[in-house]
Amino acid sequence: MKKTALSAALLAIASALVLSSCDAMFNTNVFKSAGLGQYNIANTDMSSASSVSAAAANSPTNFYSQLASDPTKKSTAIAALTAPGASNDNLVLAATIQIKTTDAGTVVDNIASQLPTLAKASGSSFNPATAISAILPATITAQISSPTPPAAFNDMVAGFLGASSNITTVVNSGATLPAVPGGTNQDTAYIGLVSLAVSAIQPTTTSGAVIPNPTPSQVSTALWQAVQSSQAGTTTTTTPFAINTTVFDMTAPAPGAQPSTAYSLLNTAGIDPTKLAAK
Repeated sequence: MKKTALSAALLAIASALVLSSCDAMFNTNVFKSAGLGQYNIANTDMSSASSVSAAAANSPTNFYSQLASDPTKKSTAIAALTAPGASNDNLVLAATIQIKTTDAGTVVDNIASQLPTLAKASGSSFNPATAISAILPATITAQISSPTPPAAFNDMVAGFLGASSNITTVVNSGATLPAVPGGTNQDTAYIGLVSLAVSAIQPTTTSGAVIPNPTPSQVSTALWQAVQSSQAGTTTTTTPFAINTTVFDMTAPAPGAQPSTAYSLLNTAGIDPTKLAAK
């Protein structure tokens, strides 16, 4: 693949997250463990959104880890939180679970730590292989020779796509973006932007045509091929995906028009999107 495809994906994240006016967001780990005591997942009715929400509000140190180790209960909890008529708070909690119970949580925090480097990189100074190695967990990069994406990579991509969908729903409702459990709504905006960048990936056929309505598996496969190519330093005549740049439209909307999701998220983060549009 052309290195520019993966570069575009990573730089889209960086350019959307030049948070010079919001450095406080990165002073702590977005998903730093909080709370005391041990939580037993068996004590919570995962089919009840209020029960799941109450458990998360207590910030037990092992709430998310127990959900991660029990896919059935995790799926039940997310289904309850995202049921028709779900509150925005519940949708953001579902997004938090989708991120924190997969390696997506590690990637979110790694991007935060690598942001200054990513934001300054451009053209020949940008090395996709180095960036990917710094962002992805070592347990995933250790499997770089795998012909198919590792299960953890698939779960990570699915987590990002699910979180992006849930946070986008909240943003498009026009309501104030709720805070992630134990954080702020700026934290929500940050994970929303990173997730949005992944959702902007559009897998393509070998002829370069965009695949309509791709499945999470197709997105994961395309991104995995890009990661493998970046690590190997290879270049081919086709790219496994295109980037939907419309979601990162930084121009001010016309009066009464709906701004792009990224525009709204950046405003929530306390950043003027039009300044990024001028870059």
